[in-house]
Amino acid sequence: MSAEESKKIVKKAMDAARSGDMQPAFTGLAQAIKLDPKNADAYHHRARLLLQVMGDTPGAIMDCDKAIEIDPMHHLAYGFRSVARREKGDYEGALEDAEKSLEIKPDYMAGYGVRGLAKHMCGDLEGAIADASKVIEMLPNYYEAYVDRGVAKEELGDIQGAINDYNRALEIRPQCARAFFERSIAKKMAGDEEGANADMEKAASLDPNPGGRSVRTKPVD
Repeated sequence: MSAEESKKIVKKAMDAARSGDMQPAFTGLAQAIKLDPKNADAYHHRARLLLQVMGDTPGAIMDCDKAIEIDPMHHLAYGFRSVARREKGDYEGALEDAEKSLEIKPDYMAGYGVRGLAKHMCGDLEGAIADASKVIEMLPNYYEAYVDRGVAKEELGDIQGAINDYNRALEIRPQCARAFFERSIAKKMAGDEEGANADMEKAASLDPNPGGRSVRTKPVD
């Protein structure tokens, strides 16, 4: 009975989180864990909120650790721990976790996304492109994958290929600040200063820190 009640509390907590009501979300997840300390999903969901809302990378990793301890086949916990480890700068650990998530569930789309980003940060740009392409194959309108692939192409010297990917991302999501930011850099590399400046201005108008989520590994002049 306590396990079932715990699951219901987790669902209610995540509904609150999706509505932007974070205090009841955190309180509910804590209650769910207290009611059923073996609820791996509760730890996984709290890990996501700790990182995405609070910026608490160590706390997120600890909750993912606990979820995996409870359920070693929890592919979502491995996938999100990959994200947290990448945020921490542990790129090899991030890659290891992403690989494990896909070993458990080979059709886990987000697993290819996080593995691609980990590969990028480890210097495997061709692998990053392949994983972003896999995400696009599975979900053709996922604009973030086009941006991720574009950055990897750009760092390999395929500037036009990168611009094409940023263009496609903006076709799908016209207000994507990150796509404008990355395209600005690519246009500058291509010698289009006017286009680069226009894109950077647009990016800044949409997000005060449009490059905050960039996965670039090479400095930009």
